[in-house]
Amino acid sequence: FFDESSVFAMANPQVNCVQTVDDIHRNLMVNYIPEAWTQVELQNLFQQYGEIESCTVVINKQTQTSKGYGFVKFFHRADAESALEALNGYQIENRTLGVKKAELGKGPPGPASIYVAGFTPTVVSEATLQQIFSQFGAVQRVKMHTPQPGKKGVA
Repeated sequence: FFDESSVFAMANPQVNCVQTVDDIHRNLMVNYIPEAWTQVELQNLFQQYGEIESCTVVINKQTQTSKGYGFVKFFHRADAESALEALNGYQIENRTLGVKKAELGKGPPGPASIYVAGFTPTVVSEATLQQIFSQFGAVQRVKMHTPQPGKKGVA
């Protein structure tokens, strides 16, 4: 039905940040990091609990120092849970680390608008589009724009 090069989507930004349940349990947010800390110090503290996939200290662009928080993502959920239990409340350089599971936003992503182009409206109907896209989630509305004669359809 569709020419892949002509299908495109414009969605709310959260839709493009897909995070699985496993990711949530492997990714930790670390608060109250000492200002002088870099990724190296954070990784050194957490790596004793398991293999780290990624580690980031959020930096103030103006001062080039830590904003006081960062993220550590482990390859294995059990390692992240061990680090969370051991390091939440850990005292370091007159600070008490706050460690919790990092999550994107609060709750699931909101609805998204998807625009599809490059199909022949006499071959593809609103019902066909509804059927195709409903396999990926609930479709709230399908609206086809009537093309000018000789042009391809847009929905």
